[in-house]
Amino acid sequence: MEKLQQLHDLILEERRAAIDLDNERIEHLAERKAELLAELHDLNFDTNDPALRELAQTIRDENRRNAYLLWSSLRWVRDILNFYSRQMTEPAYDPAGQPVPGGGGKLISGKV
Repeated sequence: MEKLQQLHDLILEERRAAIDLDNERIEHLAERKAELLAELHDLNFDTNDPALRELAQTIRDENRRNAYLLWSSLRWVRDILNFYSRQMTEPAYDPAGQPVPGGGGKLISGKV
């Protein structure tokens, strides 16, 4: 039960590190969490213990919250990178005022 409580504490600390954008601490906690999970794998628990089941459910829920936080943060960063990596050109028009397909650029639009 003590190891499960340690895992719960690590997961909460991992969330605080993610919120603080502390990558080094996140990496350290991930290593510690992997070690702790390996230790837990070898232990036998009484699955009929209600307190143990409740703690396990809490750990599962908190871990999912962290996973969603990290996933949504990664998606947000990718969206920002995509936005800034797109070519931001002005549309180009021919003398009749019709858009020129695939064209565009600062010189054609008259803006430098």
